[in-house]
Amino acid sequence: MPEGRTLLTRELDRLRRLAQSRNQRFALWLTGERAFLTFCLNEIRQNVFAPLNTLTISPIAHTEHQHHTVVASPNQLKRLLGQEFDVVLYDANCGINPDALGQLSGMVRGGGGFILLSSPPENSAFFADPEKSKLTVEPYTENDVGDRFLQRMAHVMQTHTAVSRIDQTDGVVSQTCFATGNNGPNERGLKAQSCVVETLWQRINREPGIATLTAERGRGKSAALGLVAQRALEAGRSVMLTAPDRGSVTSVLKFAGISHEGVYLPPHEMLAAPRCDLLLIDEAAAIPSYYLHQLVDHAPHVILATTTQGYEGTGQGFALRFMQWLRDKHESVTQLSLSAPIRWAEGDPLEDFFNQLLLLDASARRQQTKLTSPSPVSYQRISRQALGCDESTLIQLFGLLIDAHYRTTPGDLRILLDSPNMSIWLARVGDDVVAACLIAEEGELPEPLAMDIWRGRRRPRGHLAPQLLIAQAGHQQAGRYRYWRVVRIAVQDSMRRQGIAAGLLQHIEAQAVKGHVDFVAASFGASPQLQRFWQTQAFRCARLGTALDTASGSFALLVLKPLNEHANSEAARWEGHVGFQLAYGQATWMQNIAAYIDTALLPKAMQPDLSWCNNDIEGFCFHHRTYESVAASIKLLVDRNADQLIQLSERTRQLLEACANRQTSQQIIQKFGLRGKRDFVAQMRNAAKNLYPLIVSEEQI
Repeated sequence: MPEGRTLLTRELDRLRRLAQSRNQRFALWLTGERAFLTFCLNEIRQNVFAPLNTLTISPIAHTEHQHHTVVASPNQLKRLLGQEFDVVLYDANCGINPDALGQLSGMVRGGGGFILLSSPPENSAFFADPEKSKLTVEPYTENDVGDRFLQRMAHVMQTHTAVSRIDQTDGVVSQTCFATGNNGPNERGLKAQSCVVETLWQRINREPGIATLTAERGRGKSAALGLVAQRALEAGRSVMLTAPDRGSVTSVLKFAGISHEGVYLPPHEMLAAPRCDLLLIDEAAAIPSYYLHQLVDHAPHVILATTTQGYEGTGQGFALRFMQWLRDKHESVTQLSLSAPIRWAEGDPLEDFFNQLLLLDASARRQQTKLTSPSPVSYQRISRQALGCDESTLIQLFGLLIDAHYRTTPGDLRILLDSPNMSIWLARVGDDVVAACLIAEEGELPEPLAMDIWRGRRRPRGHLAPQLLIAQAGHQQAGRYRYWRVVRIAVQDSMRRQGIAAGLLQHIEAQAVKGHVDFVAASFGASPQLQRFWQTQAFRCARLGTALDTASGSFALLVLKPLNEHANSEAARWEGHVGFQLAYGQATWMQNIAAYIDTALLPKAMQPDLSWCNNDIEGFCFHHRTYESVAASIKLLVDRNADQLIQLSERTRQLLEACANRQTSQQIIQKFGLRGKRDFVAQMRNAAKNLYPLIVSEEQI
């Protein structure tokens, strides 16, 4: 393909030269048939950009490092956060993954470029995206997944000034337009960063206190943290670092001149570590507030940093809520920010391209509604089709979700636009979106599938509420019901505590009743505040997690609101089962649960019938139920059949009696000399198998 090679080389030389002269970044879109794209990919990697650091995203199962080239699949990009490349090539044949695009948007250094290789958008092959399989839930197929995100991407690629396009048939279709700039470092950004580092260091050398640092991506936040850590270490201070995951602190450690070992710990482990002189908390907005409230007291000097825009960003919600809490609880709080980019020049076209495509800046772009007098609130369901055609509403909605929830990512944008089992509900004041609720439609599972879930043989995508009830709580019949599960519910900060969330839920419940839905459900990391909210809305506890969820910093709670008499009867049984298990758990592995949630709001124990307990034991003995979810049933059956235990071996009897006496797993491991948790579960499962034949299943308690 000599003509194609010449055209490609000429355009890439032009883009590279202009990008470097301005310290900005470009995007190139190569479209055509598979053979043409493979030729372009090889030509770029082997000839055009051979000496440069190149990252290629392709449909492979491993990460490959060769000289200046890194090859990775979209799912592996998170491991590369903090690294920079001259060129990033994205082969659309591996699927358009919004999270991957968000991650790599900050990996292209100034003067570099992002290159997408795909079928032309005019060709149906462009929409045959492998990523669609991740949006399918029973009973939907890939044919039911929408094309709105891909249509959005095609539109932005075709209209944004950052993008040059070369098509196999039409040649150069469009060319990147660059803003004026220079090829040197951004002096304004470097000066601002230096001032921040100096301010933080002076702060550390004075009285103990807390500082916060917020910045958009590419503004040198991580470098500033690293430089402060370096100074502290050189001065003989002890420094520790925590963040949501290890990969996100690579840049901090690089500038500090240290490694992960002995310095980085995840938040839940940091709380158990010895105190240090200086604690750095990076991407603080992505850490549950339960941990943050304790971490700020873990050292005399604490610096919290967070990205307010970009893939790691959580918008202004962190600043609005957590900063208010800090000011209320701590007298000395220093607030700093970085606004000018450092890694590329101001006016960078690629940054604006990704912001527009993925709405990374939606939080900053949405207008906060301010009411001077009471105004009527309207509630409505908006279709995915309407949302995809209404950019203003989409920006308001996504910005609201970013502000309200620390886990909102670009992948959620595609879910909003294309997921077939998701419905979107809004509360508006005039044209302004002030609250939103995302509902996943779940349940009505075929009985064979429900039984496979109960036996631990299948874990289909989606259907969280019925799957938790079937697989974790053992309620085999839960799959037959219809659920509308609240995935997210968010209210604008200035409009909170005005009954808008409750009004939105009531509107949704009324529509659910009309649609013959059995339950409205919600699953979340429990806290007293959330418990009170859902209980006020007449939701009932249906499942309580048996272990602390390190991601949320609390125990997972599933709540349900029954919408008919039969559902109400089932909810009462499930709620009683939670109380039955809780009474046992509080004496063993959940002794500290009161530190996390309000136990007074949890259900009281209800004695189940023996068939229920038998079902628990069967699931544990022969399938995949956890020990913690059935221990209460083992105790009840051991107590009930105490006179028959003489038929069992002494060791089996002692193991069962240890369970009945509410001994913790660690106590049993030590008492019987077991080789850890796995051996403990195997021994208890074997003991339960010996107990099972002795049970009289028809006997009632």
